[in-house]
Amino acid sequence: MRSPLLCHLQLNSFKVTLYSAASLKSSQNIDRQANLTPQGSFGDNHVSTEGQPYPSFPKGNIKPSYKARPELAEGTGFLPIFMMKPVKWLIEKDISDVEEQFIGELQKQGYTYKEIKYLNFRPEAANQYFPDHDCVLFKGTLNLGRDILRTSWIPGAYMDEKNLRCSTYYTYFGEYLLNNKYFILSLGELVRRRAEILEYFRSDGDLFVRPDSNMKSFRAGVFNLNILNTVQSLGSELKRDETTLVLVSRQRAITKEWRFFVYKNQIITGSLYLVGEERVDETIRGGYLDNYLSQVLKQVSWYPEALYSIDICESDGELYLLELGSFSCAAEYGCDLSLMVEAGAKAALEDWENVNN
Repeated sequence: MRSPLLCHLQLNSFKVTLYSAASLKSSQNIDRQANLTPQGSFGDNHVSTEGQPYPSFPKGNIKPSYKARPELAEGTGFLPIFMMKPVKWLIEKDISDVEEQFIGELQKQGYTYKEIKYLNFRPEAANQYFPDHDCVLFKGTLNLGRDILRTSWIPGAYMDEKNLRCSTYYTYFGEYLLNNKYFILSLGELVRRRAEILEYFRSDGDLFVRPDSNMKSFRAGVFNLNILNTVQSLGSELKRDETTLVLVSRQRAITKEWRFFVYKNQIITGSLYLVGEERVDETIRGGYLDNYLSQVLKQVSWYPEALYSIDICESDGELYLLELGSFSCAAEYGCDLSLMVEAGAKAALEDWENVNN
């Protein structure tokens, strides 16, 4: 029977040394050969401190656990294969306000990552960054995220365009949404039915208009349809043609906005990010907001994908869902980055294993 192997990677010289399982009989011998420090056992489930399962050890009584000494942290040493985390991260540079902190969290938790620029990335050349079919998770912009989804990486990005359309998720969350009375139609039809829609909302002209798509094809806002009363004028303002699907609702005053990241129907972390027009980043830890969203998620037996974001708002003293968004491309604000990294890796690894097992 062929002995399982451990791989010694010496990054500075790209030297590779292999150790057989037989050589693991003495931890003292390994410490001398491989410059490792014994750290105790992971246990039978082999779960890291971040909740990530490690690949199984060889069968039998050999269950060593070693950690590279501090002097190896600068790339002159190695980690055994069973300690290498299979989830890799791809981070778009110069996009996020918390990019440095997010990368710091990846380093702290021991994940491999690379940084990229949108203009430098081509899906057909993705293996320049990571091998084909690897477990890779992206954080960055919607446009680059769309390119990431054209690669063979799993999951690549959490930004399901179809399920994050208003016309999809409003079906399930409708009663909890701020804009729970609405029309979804094309710009051309909005102009044709302008008088009918203004009368329905009892508006003198102002209506809230946003794209049906989550890809932010134009900036949502309040527009006066008595002024922008032709396809040409409205299309020019929004920089869209007459076939673009939009959601139309009445104007509502919003006093506060919060963002939460969610794994299926479980809250990961949340943050206040807007009070009136003022940006405020404040981490949410439990409390009435957490309770409110938990109840909504419990009632709605649907989610767009394993990871996503939900914005909540306060209007006229009441809480409402504002919109759903992607995990990979939504701003983090004051959310707990440690929890985001842990949840992202957990979901990515689950998806990758579902495909490969």
